[in-house]
Amino acid sequence: MNRWSESMAEVRVSGAKWIEIFGLLGVVGSLAFVGVEIRQSTAVARGEAYQSFVSEINSVNLVVASDPMLSAAWLTSVTRGTEELSEPDRQRVAMIASAYLRTYEGLLNQVSTGVLPDDALGLMSRGTWDVPIFQGLWSSRVFRSFFSDEFNRYFEATHGFAH
Repeated sequence: MNRWSESMAEVRVSGAKWIEIFGLLGVVGSLAFVGVEIRQSTAVARGEAYQSFVSEINSVNLVVASDPMLSAAWLTSVTRGTEELSEPDRQRVAMIASAYLRTYEGLLNQVSTGVLPDDALGLMSRGTWDVPIFQGLWSSRVFRSFFSDEFNRYFEATHGFAH
């Protein structure tokens, strides 16, 4: 027997070993596939979360824009406050402000739980919050109690609101 034959005899792998090797390759391939699927699933979840946020803001904006009286009351509350509004209009603009803040709180929650990246908060934090309607409502402990402690701390720290 020559050297080549002796080397080949040492290299021969039994059928059971080949099955193990192919099995291991199958497991590695499956794990890679699962990793890709998880990444795609995360991207879809983020897209849906972002779309939900945009839809909520658009819904509130459309409600305000489609009602001339409500639009006028909202403009007054943003520019001059709610003192000159009727009580029903005060309640209506407070509900609108609450809807905006609730959407903001939901976005903070999605960022906190990792559904959306940190920079998603910039979508709401760039909003104009230092206006009479929000200043007036946020000064009320009762109004603030409708929101989570985490949101209260975040909103006050980010926008300079104090109670």
